[in-house]
Amino acid sequence: MMKEYGKLTREQFQQLVRHFHGFRAQRIELAKAVSEANPERIDIFFKSGLIWAAMYEFPLVELLARLIVGAGAGDWLHDLAKSGDPQQAILDEMDSDLDTDIQLDDAAAPHFLAFIMVAERNIAAIERYHRSMHALVSEAKAGDLDSLCKAVTIDRSVLACPPIAAIITRAQFMNDAELFRKLGRALQGPSKRIQKSLDDVRFVMFALRDFGLTDISDAKLKKLIVEELRIYRHSDPQDATKSLGKQFREAKKYATT
Repeated sequence: MMKEYGKLTREQFQQLVRHFHGFRAQRIELAKAVSEANPERIDIFFKSGLIWAAMYEFPLVELLARLIVGAGAGDWLHDLAKSGDPQQAILDEMDSDLDTDIQLDDAAAPHFLAFIMVAERNIAAIERYHRSMHALVSEAKAGDLDSLCKAVTIDRSVLACPPIAAIITRAQFMNDAELFRKLGRALQGPSKRIQKSLDDVRFVMFALRDFGLTDISDAKLKKLIVEELRIYRHSDPQDATKSLGKQFREAKKYATT
């Protein structure tokens, strides 16, 4: 079956964006629940030594597969992969009324929370920077200190990730004042110059690349984002086409792991 956008049809992309918006709403609910929770209940997780930063060394898809297999659902994952249209099968599962009342023992709960936080922060990085926390950490490990600072703006705890901690340790030894100045700014969060209104666009561009469509005309890209998904508005259609094309060419520079 030929699909208009890599491994997804127009309808599948619309379905994916709906789930993305639903995940964003759940993220807001989680932040609210944490802010209102009894600190003693929160401390239960962290007294166990909960640190999720090391998980950023692995691609999110790999972590998800490990979680599913560890939960004894490996056969379910295998069946999805072998279906006639794996992407539709996954979207249908996301649409189904699954029982979300997950019961976890005291030992498993911190690990589940760690995965939720890592997934949420990976998606937040994609929204802001066209790539995941894993990609940013990999770039930092290869010597890109700008990527290190970008990762810190998304999750300050990434400083505990072993390759990032090694960079910080070296900087301390070398008294690298410039790096620590940059980190000081990064600790304040993402730059306000980054347009939050484009979060949906950056997510869709990531999905296009991740699902195998790296070459798409500016006109077709504009049709998907403006007309079919309706996540970008611009008063000048011609300028919108050029702007989206420029953003996508910039996004193609980055890995989708």
